[in-house]
Amino acid sequence: MGHFHDVWIEKLARYFHVPVDYYRSVKTDRSMINNLIREYDGISEYFKNGKNSFENRLDNIELNIFVSYEEAYTKLMIDLTWLCVQSIQLVIPKNDDTKVLFVSGGFSQNEIFVYLLKQAFSNKKVIVSDIQYDSALGAAYILSNAFIETGDI
Repeated sequence: MGHFHDVWIEKLARYFHVPVDYYRSVKTDRSMINNLIREYDGISEYFKNGKNSFENRLDNIELNIFVSYEEAYTKLMIDLTWLCVQSIQLVIPKNDDTKVLFVSGGFSQNEIFVYLLKQAFSNKKVIVSDIQYDSALGAAYILSNAFIETGDI
């Protein structure tokens, strides 16, 4: 997801003539989110056919459909979050009784993403990590413990 985000924000920055890191200043606008969700009715503008349409959409999207960078970026985050939600739903069992969803990594600092994830999983408590790279840190920790337990290091 990070790669998709990075490539799209560069394209959006060029089109709307803003700095590449301008997305960091875009706030969660619930009214805009609700309007975009209602307007697109579940249809992704950035990933028309899922993540596999990424390259094709880069060349074929008409960014003039958006009235502002904020609207374009918010729709990007809606579409990216929906890809994430679909992926999570693939691994959650039908009789899921988990109560907590942990969010880590770079997107944990994106307030629009976190807001949308909370909406999608309103039956769960969404906990966000304060450490940007804790996914890698956690993986390293688990691997180091596995090696220590087996005596492989």
